Amino acid sequence: MVEINRNLYLFTKCRNPWLKGIPNNWPLIVKYIEDYAPLIRHKMVKWSHPQSGSLKCTTDGSCRGNPRPGFMNLCVRNEIGDLVFAENRFPNGRKGDKWSMGGSIVNITRY
Repeated sequence: MVEINRNLYLFTKCRNPWLKGIPNNWPLIVKYIEDYAPLIRHKMVKWSHPQSGSLKCTTDGSCRGNPRPGFMNLCVRNEIGDLVFAENRFPNGRKGDKWSMGGSIVNITRY
């Protein structure tokens, strides 16, 4: 029974490293996981149209604060909200998303 408790504890800790205070007893571990409710944060963002004759570039910001490279998404819309240009790419091994974002914005201005 001790080995089952230990293995289940280690499995839970390995699969969910963000969980703190996991009990060592099998029934308590099951109850802990069943009662776990993750904290979900959200933020409402409303898109507004650009001025007449202008384009608006919108990014997803998903890599902000991430020290490793990640995907970058952006789209450009005109004053009535029609999609003019969209791009999704991985910044070739560069750190963060600032380099790729700047490169994409340069490409959009050429477009």
